[in-house]
Amino acid sequence: MRIAVVGAGWAAGIHAAAHAGMEGVEIAAIVGRSRARARTLAAKVNAPSTDLAAVLADETIEAVDVCVPSGLHRAIAVPALQAGKHVFLETPIALSLRDADAVLAAAKQSGRIVAVEQTMKFVVPWTTVREAVRKGDLGRPRFVHAARLSPPYWSAKNPRDFAVTFPIHGLRHHRHDVLGQPAQRLRNLGVRKLPAVPGAASSPDLVDTGFGRHERPRVAH
Repeated sequence: MRIAVVGAGWAAGIHAAAHAGMEGVEIAAIVGRSRARARTLAAKVNAPSTDLAAVLADETIEAVDVCVPSGLHRAIAVPALQAGKHVFLETPIALSLRDADAVLAAAKQSGRIVAVEQTMKFVVPWTTVREAVRKGDLGRPRFVHAARLSPPYWSAKNPRDFAVTFPIHGLRHHRHDVLGQPAQRLRNLGVRKLPAVPGAASSPDLVDTGFGRHERPRVAH
């Protein structure tokens, strides 16, 4: 499969490196708002850099991996789907229901696949607990608590469009995965700054997934 990566930032770098290591996948192009950053990333994965119009016009490119800020997903995904490309999106799919519906409608009309990245569904703490729930080892879960201990993606100097929604799309749906059904009641959800704790990185209660340190999920039943 020939795939183009749209974006040249942190997430795009991770995605591009993953594609470069996959058998049967060729990175056809890197597209970035900053041409310099796009060229730098393209050189790392031995791919050309170009613009979005060229990607959409290239019939040999089968898929587009969208790694731009969440508020711009619709503007990239819809034209890509209309051009006959499959689309892979970073989470969340969009920042509004209207934009999300537009992306899904474009996928349905084009007959192409749109997929949304769900990295946390596959990290060991979640898969371990989910499997235990599925087997009935924990009885019937009634309460799930978990925390993601990651560096913040935003600050006063670097505000992000998903600072408030991040804990929702980044954690809440995984509670549903663990329970095997939608949670009946959300008790508390938020973001807080934690002080550095000496030795925390090696704590047996924390798991380093490569995407930040995560507290082991606890399930009460």
